[in-house]
Amino acid sequence: MIGSSPQTKQDLLNELANLRDVELNFWLDIEPERFAHAVGEAWSAADTVRHLIKSTAPVTRALKLPRIFLQILFGQSRRTSISYRDLVERTALCWRAVARQVDFRLQRATCQQMLPDGRET
Repeated sequence: MIGSSPQTKQDLLNELANLRDVELNFWLDIEPERFAHAVGEAWSAADTVRHLIKSTAPVTRALKLPRIFLQILFGQSRRTSISYRDLVERTALCWRAVARQVDFRLQRATCQQMLPDGRET
C-alpha cells in the first residue's frame, strides 16, 4: 500500500507501520561500520540519524498541542497541503539522496586512502 492515499484512520496507521518497516530495513541494510563511519569533517549516517531524532522531537511535541495554539503561534498556512502520495514520493527521493551521499563519501574516502600521495580523486 506504500504510495497510495490512506482514506481512513486505520489505513493511515497501517501505512505508517509499513513505512516504519521500509525505513527500518533501509537502515538495517547498512553495515554497522559504514553506519558509524564519518568521512573527514562530515557526519556519519549515525550522527545524521541522531540529529534527526533530536530535531523532530520538539515538532512532535508541538503537534500534540491543540490546533488553535499552533494557529496563534504560527498563523494560517498560505499554501495548500501536498497529497499523501506526493509526501511519500518526496520522502523516498530524500532517502535515496542520503543513501547516494553516504556511498559517495565512503567511496571517496576509500579512494583517498588508497592513493599514496594523498591526492583527491
